Amino acid sequence: MPNWVMNELTCIFQTQEEYNAFKEKANPESFYNSFIPMPPVLEGTQSPHVDVDKFITQYNEENDTKYTTLEQIASFGNDWNKVIALHAIQNIKAFEETGYHDWYSWNLTNWGVKWDAVRCTSKELSDFNTLVYTFDSPWGTPEHFVRQLSSLYPDTTFEMVSGSIENDTHYEFTCCDGNFEETCSYETFKEAVVDGKWGGWNEWAEMFQEDEV
Repeated sequence: MPNWVMNELTCIFQTQEEYNAFKEKANPESFYNSFIPMPPVLEGTQSPHVDVDKFITQYNEENDTKYTTLEQIASFGNDWNKVIALHAIQNIKAFEETGYHDWYSWNLTNWGVKWDAVRCTSKELSDFNTLVYTFDSPWGTPEHFVRQLSSLYPDTTFEMVSGSIENDTHYEFTCCDGNFEETCSYETFKEAVVDGKWGGWNEWAEMFQEDEV
């Protein structure tokens, strides 16, 4: 199980039209992918990508063969190695089209985290042309996603609050027209809670007391 990070992304639009268009495009079931979609060729790729030369050499040594290509192993190899060869072929195709061998490396570069948003919900503040999304992310904050989102919507202000009791972190930042500014940070998650973040001390006191026992 990953260390989960809690995120709250506030999106402040200049006009009602921008607000409506963003709301229509955002899919809570695939939030990052709604705006920065992973290329389809990367779906089903294997991570990490195998060292092809090493794989072929090892296969030949173990099976007393003289294959020179992945296609030969995919056609004539044993079942386990056929699968590895087929994945490697797909990874190479993905790299030729996108510059990335696998979905994992693409996600880290473009979203900043391994998976799309989890448990994503939204709140509409239509009178203020504002949308608030709350969601969890594995191990880290999807900072790259917010930075790119800001470039796609240069007139919109994106305010991010991100914290994790498991990672013992909390920081906040704003992005506008691709410009990033960290606005708040704490050395520990507990310090943020004591200062009133994430519902304040009463919300988390019991958990911290359990950790101290």
